[in-house]
Amino acid sequence: LHFLVLKNAHKHKKLFHPSLKDTIAALKQAKCLSAKDAKTLTAAGDMAVAVQGFLRLTSENPFQPEKAPEGFKKQLVESLFPNVKQCSFARVSRDIDTIFKESDKTCRAILATGKKANKQ
Repeated sequence: LHFLVLKNAHKHKKLFHPSLKDTIAALKQAKCLSAKDAKTLTAAGDMAVAVQGFLRLTSENPFQPEKAPEGFKKQLVESLFPNVKQCSFARVSRDIDTIFKESDKTCRAILATGKKANKQ
């Protein structure tokens, strides 16, 4: 995202913002980021903050899921997905992995576009 902000700052003065969510919204509004990519990156950012916050408050670092008590994993699942009933830690782990893989794919595509532009 920093790349997109710096790349487009000369055309769009309101891209700089300390909030990741607001930066993504500004990039989307300026048409520097597609709605799909904005949704992907927002979901990944929200998930990262939620996981980090929960683990920072409740866990000794580093977090090792295979050693974590079942009650702790249940509490983590419920805090991340409060509206989903009967959600397992394994499913949440897969969902988080999918969200972060999508985000990585999106970021790599953005950076690849920047490399192509720089070569021209």
